Amino acid sequence: MDYRIYLVMHFAGILLVFLAFGSMIARSALQPDNVSWRKFGGITSGIGLVFLLVGGFGLLAKFNYGFPGWAMIKFVIWLALGAMTAFINKKPQAAKPLWWVTLVLGLLAVLTVTFKPLSDVGIKPHRGDDPVGHVEDALESAKQSVEDAGN
Repeated sequence: MDYRIYLVMHFAGILLVFLAFGSMIARSALQPDNVSWRKFGGITSGIGLVFLLVGGFGLLAKFNYGFPGWAMIKFVIWLALGAMTAFINKKPQAAKPLWWVTLVLGLLAVLTVTFKPLSDVGIKPHRGDDPVGHVEDALESAKQSVEDAGN
């Protein structure tokens, strides 16, 4: 798949997550008993988190980054954002602090991807020969052997 699809998916996930959290925090502060908006915000943030994860790992794979330290930091931020849904729904009195926590987590994610700290730490990408190419060569060789044996 083209990297731009992963990039759009990742950005769409960002928009969905922060839109959902904004609405969930506002609902929590103003109408904590509004179940339909709580569900809608939860679904929207869940879809956004899935888009973030698939798009992010797709980009890591496309650019052959492996799983460097900065991606691990972003994964921890992703986990924290996932846990935020429960905090927002269970603690309506903490709406204002959670608003700022959400903003700080978003800024940390932006700073992390911009400056890429701990790039030398983590799971290194495979830089050798293309293993898929070897499999395709083996299949082609096997097909040729079958054809030769049949003749």
